[in-house]
Amino acid sequence: DYAAQGLTGVNFYGADGRLTNSLPYRDLRSRAIAMAGHLAAAFPRESRVGLVAETSPDFLIAFMACQYAGIVPAPLSLPAAFGGRQTYEWQVNKMVRRAGLAAVMAPAALREILTSAVASEGIAIFDLSGADLPTETAAAVPQGPGDLSYIQFSSGSTSEPKGIVATQASLSANCRAIIQEGLKVREGDRAVSWLPLYHDMGLVGFFIAPMYSQLSLDILSPTDFARRPGTWLKLISENKGTLSYSPSFGYELCVKRYRGEALDLSSWRAAGIGGDMVRSDALNEFSETFAA
Repeated sequence: DYAAQGLTGVNFYGADGRLTNSLPYRDLRSRAIAMAGHLAAAFPRESRVGLVAETSPDFLIAFMACQYAGIVPAPLSLPAAFGGRQTYEWQVNKMVRRAGLAAVMAPAALREILTSAVASEGIAIFDLSGADLPTETAAAVPQGPGDLSYIQFSSGSTSEPKGIVATQASLSANCRAIIQEGLKVREGDRAVSWLPLYHDMGLVGFFIAPMYSQLSLDILSPTDFARRPGTWLKLISENKGTLSYSPSFGYELCVKRYRGEALDLSSWRAAGIGGDMVRSDALNEFSETFAA
């Protein structure tokens, strides 16, 4: 509600650095509230719904619609770029069972694989846009401080995925620490991210916290970053980004692919790191390569 009072929002970019979509926070709010009524008609309050976390307006709208409807979203990862369908279906099935999901919302392109993954559970698959939700609406009752906000799953790459629950109060406390104590967010800050929205560094650090702060966010999908890591730095350079994070390998990938393109990273005041082992060699190489 606070974010929607400003003129900022989320800007989506492709691998080539071109703007593909914009979602002002005021539009995010109105579209989320509209979807919340349909969710409230489709599911009892406090139901848990899986959301395939593609980097798109549809995911952000569905996630916030759940908050307005008192539904608990569980962001789910996307399939690996190459192969691994059987493993992905196994992971999704485990997440559905562990979280007791009532349904899954997925992009149209992944509907077939998601349907296969949850076939044994007998739950419905809806489009991530909400276009095929029931047309009926019901009163949407937002979640309170002690209610769950979302379920965060581990990657499950080496074991069964584990779900951690975040309450509205714990999420707000986390964001307050990030915004006021850690980053000391100030006027003129701008966030830039390529981080996946099914991990907390991407979901909380580079969607929810910027929204809490009414900050503009420029976002690139993890797949597009992997294809062209230089686009991340290009967005910081061209849009005067001030806040951006990455695991070690992201900084390392930028060094490996850099071909001397002109960049101005002087606006970047807080470069965060986390999500995997923090390696000094990766940071030193990045700092030296882009020192100018």
